[in-house]
Amino acid sequence: MSNKLFLQDATVVDFDTLVLNICADETGTYALLSDSYFYPESGGQPSDLGMLGNVRVTFVKEVDGEVRHYIDGTLETGRYRATIDAAWRNDLMQQHTGQHILSAVFFQLLGGETSSFTIGNESSTIEISIDQFDEQLALEVLRKANEIVMADIEVDSAFYDADKLQSIPLRKVPSVSENIRVISIPPFDYSACGGTHVSRTALVGHIQISSWEKLKNSYRIN
Repeated sequence: MSNKLFLQDATVVDFDTLVLNICADETGTYALLSDSYFYPESGGQPSDLGMLGNVRVTFVKEVDGEVRHYIDGTLETGRYRATIDAAWRNDLMQQHTGQHILSAVFFQLLGGETSSFTIGNESSTIEISIDQFDEQLALEVLRKANEIVMADIEVDSAFYDADKLQSIPLRKVPSVSENIRVISIPPFDYSACGGTHVSRTALVGHIQISSWEKLKNSYRIN
C-alpha cells in the first residue's frame, strides 16, 4: 500500500518521498517511489499529474503491481518533495463521486447497470444498460441525483473481506474476495471502488446530463 496512499487519504497533495529507481519502458522514463499519493490511471479515471522536485509527473500507471510515475525531465534517486496538481485531483474526485451518484440513481429508478465509465477533461461518460431513455427520464434522474448532492451526505470508504460484505447492499458484486474497498453514500450507494472521491456529496457540485446516444443494448450518457 506504500504506493497507494490515496486510498487512505485523498486530500493529501503534498508529501515527501524517496525516489528508489529511475527506469524506462515503451511509455517513457519513470520513477519508482517509496511512498506515493499519486493515483495511477485505472477504471476509467485518469492518473494524477504533478511534480517530483522540479520535474513534471505527466502520467502514472500500475504495471504488475508496480506504480510507475512517468516524468518529463532528468531525475536522480534520492529524497524529493512531491506535489500533486490539486485542481486536477479535485476535478477527478468530483466527477468520480458524481458518477457513483448518477449510477445509483439510474439503478434505483430504471434498473440500469453501469457497464463503463470514463472521465474526460471537461465531462464524464457513462454507459447504462437500459432499453429506453428520453428527456423526461433525464429530468427525473437529474432531480434525484441533485437531491443527493444537496443532502451533503458523507462519502465514506472502508476495506472489507468477502465474508463481511454480506450485510452491505453492494450495487455490483466485485470479482475480488479480500481487502475490498467500498465507497459508501448511505443509503443510496455502496460500491467496490479504488478511485478518489470527495468527502461529502455537496462537494460534487451540480450534476448535468448534456447528451445521450443509443447503443445496441444500452445508452451512452454524457
